Amino acid sequence: MFRPSPIIELHWRDWGGDSVALEASSGQIFRFDPLAAAVMACFEEAPRYFEDVMREVGSDLGAGPDPMLRETVHAIVEEFRRLGWLESIMSR
Repeated sequence: MFRPSPIIELHWRDWGGDSVALEASSGQIFRFDPLAAAVMACFEEAPRYFEDVMREVGSDLGAGPDPMLRETVHAIVEEFRRLGWLESIMSR
């Protein structure tokens, strides 16, 4: 299960087909495509398992099980983890 890291503060803006996130504590700006923004929005709503995010994103896109989508979403989650924006939490 993952949740946004409590030490970051993200401010999102949409710019046409892309989204821009300002990470307030570092002052850095990052650009993401709509899929990456949707993935992070899932985690910002509530802590989630990867599978839950896959179902929600797939449903929003009207897509069934798709290995390519799964691989892409996994890469997005790993990028957010690398940036320190997502952290793993233990579920009960």
